[in-house]
Amino acid sequence: MDIDNYSQELAKAISSYLIDHQEFFSKYEILAFDVGCFPWHGCFELSFLTSSDKLEDKYDIANWKLYAFNHELLPPSPYLDRLGQEMLENYSSSDERSDLTLRLLCATAKAAMSTLVRGSIGQYNLHDNFKVTVFDPDASDQENFCLAHS
Repeated sequence: MDIDNYSQELAKAISSYLIDHQEFFSKYEILAFDVGCFPWHGCFELSFLTSSDKLEDKYDIANWKLYAFNHELLPPSPYLDRLGQEMLENYSSSDERSDLTLRLLCATAKAAMSTLVRGSIGQYNLHDNFKVTVFDPDASDQENFCLAHS
């Protein structure tokens, strides 16, 4: 798997999806954008934390009002789904799953922080303290992989 090319393709897929659905989110002020990366399921979950979300734990992404909107609220993206399937195939056949997962999380963060995605999301109503996040869903330390790519 060419991880750099994969990251670029993921950035294109995310950017395209954000552009296609911008109008749907126009009434929300966005505090955070999270890209969930799940190699063992072969999927990406795009989620927004909004100013109307009232949560004690802002890292409890599954309780965000706009959690996994590319699966829960809006039609799925064939482009993202294809990349997810490719990720699952590589993960399933890997002898180094932990290493591959780390590389995929870093590639996802790089895509989420890319100029392409930042340009697309920049058209949204973003809070002054807007953040982009990619976390390891199996880790409890809440390390944001996007910090290395900001």
